[in-house]
Amino acid sequence: MVLGVLLAAVGVMLAVFAYAVPNSGAAGDRYETYLNVAAISLGLLGALDGIVAALLRGPHWAAGWALVFLNSSWGFLGNILGLGTHLGSYLCWADDGAPERDRRKAYSLYRRGLTLRDEPGNRYAFTQGWVMCCDRTGPLEVHEAIHVGQHFVLGPIYVVSHGVWDALGAVIGLIAARVKNIKAEDGITKMSYFNNPYEIMAYATHNGARHDTDALIIPSPWSFIFMSAWILGAVGLTIGLVIGWS
Repeated sequence: MVLGVLLAAVGVMLAVFAYAVPNSGAAGDRYETYLNVAAISLGLLGALDGIVAALLRGPHWAAGWALVFLNSSWGFLGNILGLGTHLGSYLCWADDGAPERDRRKAYSLYRRGLTLRDEPGNRYAFTQGWVMCCDRTGPLEVHEAIHVGQHFVLGPIYVVSHGVWDALGAVIGLIAARVKNIKAEDGITKMSYFNNPYEIMAYATHNGARHDTDALIIPSPWSFIFMSAWILGAVGLTIGLVIGWS
């Protein structure tokens, strides 16, 4: 929670400088100040990411230099969240979260790192940016690796559109739970998590794990149609906004 507050404070600081820039006429010194603050902030976070990635031996040496650059530029939102996961995993768990240093791939891997839910015999995996917490090899690690790929390919589009559906799905799930007479937490989990477009893609790697025959969970092929429409829509909206602002 403390890390979340700190990260939110950084976001608010950047927003304050951004909104101080006039949206019409000459921006002048305020625009230069905003660029300097944003560049220094993201540059320092990128440097920290590179240091941590090197110490934990996460990315393969042949691609690490390019991935650190990509992660701290196009993937800057995921990088901020990933640094929070690093801190939470390394500092708050026994054996420093047991980071795995002997299998260098395209992500830093904690075997006993941060998790949002830990049940007997079922420790939930968690991935932010290219920082993964997963105590099992096989399909679950592949699932989380797909989230890493989504982060690298879609950058801030992935983080924002994922979060938007989490919030929207939670509201829909809460309402649907009352209609279907099921527990509120089950309705929220099914709509916001299992029906999240990015989770639909990741769950396609291990058949049956998504339980798409259960109530409120969108079955295939409709789930893949929804997934494609949501992601392509997010990309299209982003392109439209960039063109409009330019």
